[in-house]
Amino acid sequence: LVKSGDILIARVGSRVLGRTILYAGTDAILSDCVFCLRINDPALRDYIFQAWEKDKAQWLDYYATGTCAKHISLENFKSYIRIKLRKYFSSDTKFG
Repeated sequence: LVKSGDILIARVGSRVLGRTILYAGTDAILSDCVFCLRINDPALRDYIFQAWEKDKAQWLDYYATGTCAKHISLENFKSYIRIKLRKYFSSDTKFG
């Protein structure tokens, strides 16, 4: 289920690939065409959301694959998130 505060990222579809929202609705069922990030720490959630918004165009150019419908692989996306988490927890980013 999707919950309010989750980050939703379209993982497939040439016209919507990478489209991202911070979900603010009631609990809902999620399509398998969307990645859902549930981050309880508001500062970390904002950091990941803002980093993705800044990085996504260039990242998608490099990592999105597919001939008819472009898509993001879970492994590549997890690698992106891991890098951002390491950066967040190893720097003063979390302190402003």
